[in-house]
Amino acid sequence: MSANKITVAISPTEEMWNKQDFRDLVKQMVEDVEGTTLYVVTTNTNDEFISDFISESGIEASDVFQVIDDTALVAKLIELDVRLFLSDDQKLNTYVNLNDELILIENQVSGCQSILVNNILDQNKVQMKYITYLDFWTKQINRYN
Repeated sequence: MSANKITVAISPTEEMWNKQDFRDLVKQMVEDVEGTTLYVVTTNTNDEFISDFISESGIEASDVFQVIDDTALVAKLIELDVRLFLSDDQKLNTYVNLNDELILIENQVSGCQSILVNNILDQNKVQMKYITYLDFWTKQINRYN
C-alpha cells in the first residue's frame, strides 16, 4: 500500500472469497500491518462462512464485526474510522457513500469511500478494476493526510 496507515473494512461474501484476486488482496492487507488496518464489517449471518473466512484469511477474530443491518454497518464504519470499504453489493456501497461520504481536505480526511468488488477488468493495468480503485483512493487519502 503506502507510507500512511489506511483503515479498510470489507464485507465479504462467498462469491467474493471464491475469487483468487480478492483472496490475494485480503491476505496482502492482513500482512501489511504497517500500511493497513483491516476490519470485517458485515451483515452476513452465515457464521460458518465467517469462521472459515477468519481462519483462511488470517484476520483476527477481534477485528470482525457482524451487524444487524446497513444502518448499523455504517455506524460501525464511522466508529472504526474506516476510510475504504469493499463490498460486492452495489446497493450497500451506495448507502455507505451517501451516509459516510469521504471528504478530503488538507490534514482533515474524514468519511469513507466504498469500492464495488466485481469481475470488471482494468485493461490498462491488467488487474481487476476494484484493485485500481483501491490503489487510487489509497493514494488520494494519503495525499490529504
